[in-house]
Amino acid sequence: MSNLRIGMLVGITSDSPHGIFESKMRDDEAFSVEQDTRGWMLQWRNLPLPVVHLAVRSVATVITVDDTRTTAAVAVRATSQNLLERIQVRVEPDASALVVEWKTTIGILWGKYIVEVLLPPQALMSVTYAGTDSLVVPPRALRRSPDSPLILRSTATGSLYVDDDDMLVALSLHVQVRKSGRVQLQAPGLRVADSIHFDNQGSGALVAVVPLIATARMDVSNAKSGTCAIVASKTAAIRDALNVVNFGSGVTSVEFGGTVAAPSIMTTAASSGSLHLTCGLCGVSSMRTRLSGSGQICIAGNGVVEHHAIDNTSSGSIYVDGIAATSCIANTHGSGSIYVPPAQHTTSTSIRPRVLAFDGVLAAPRRPSVKRVPSTRPATLFVIGTMFEDDPFVDIPETAAAAAPREISVSMTFETG
Repeated sequence: MSNLRIGMLVGITSDSPHGIFESKMRDDEAFSVEQDTRGWMLQWRNLPLPVVHLAVRSVATVITVDDTRTTAAVAVRATSQNLLERIQVRVEPDASALVVEWKTTIGILWGKYIVEVLLPPQALMSVTYAGTDSLVVPPRALRRSPDSPLILRSTATGSLYVDDDDMLVALSLHVQVRKSGRVQLQAPGLRVADSIHFDNQGSGALVAVVPLIATARMDVSNAKSGTCAIVASKTAAIRDALNVVNFGSGVTSVEFGGTVAAPSIMTTAASSGSLHLTCGLCGVSSMRTRLSGSGQICIAGNGVVEHHAIDNTSSGSIYVDGIAATSCIANTHGSGSIYVPPAQHTTSTSIRPRVLAFDGVLAAPRRPSVKRVPSTRPATLFVIGTMFEDDPFVDIPETAAAAAPREISVSMTFETG
């Protein structure tokens, strides 16, 4: 740890999680110990290295953007010296990472704690949450650059909330849910030079509410029983293609309230789940819709596309409501059906195509609600037995590691025995 200059300060004056780290320290300040009248203590570590990747494996972790900082700091607050000493801060040289974790403990451990990660503005290129509670990424924490990727992930049962008040600008954006957790992204818009990928690989929820979208390519995918819901209330400008897929039993929903401009849109469903695409005004050259499962695909909106190719090879149903096509090829190769607008002329190469006129009203997709961004409070820990740290390996996103291979990891998990 010779390459890391560390200072520590212990001393708390408030019980509020967002006001407990007001004490400032010089970069060259040595270790000191203080304790307030309530028994709270604080360890403060200044980090003289850039932090662009953040991985959190604990509950009770707060991210704070500090305009006065040029480098990051980690502050750990606890109600007992014993608990404070069990939280270890160390460097992962191979990963250029800082890890905050639990030391192995046998016996009794109790008390309250909270961790704060302080960052300069627009520092982070990726945030991974592998905890069981929630982590909030506040406004101005994420980097804004057309040359830098952004990666947001929930890899466990917890929720990652990104609540920003300005346009997010990036080279690429990858938002992912791996298990039963949640990622909720709220921002005025996305301006991404290369590609946007919303990817739900688990049973949790991925929700993005971004009124404006501008990118070269956008992919929305749902692989299992979870839900992937994207809502853009205004316009979406996609230079190359929009690809929406559902390979699981869950729901994939993409809703554009305004104009959608894209050369092509492809929608694919291959299981028992449902896929919903809504366009306020569809300005698309070609569409391709494919269903190979027992679920359904629902496409609704207004406008005219030049060419729409529709294939149903299963027992499910495809519904097209309100969006007409100058040329429409509709083929069925199973027991399922294709429903198109009443005035839509179609051609088919199927022997017995099941193409029917649809004059009903499509039901609104089932999608998770937008949750209120939670506040972080100290966590209470009570362990009798053995507690040990999680796997210390720091999972740096592959696409971002080459660009800036530095990560800070906050890891606090325990087992009781």
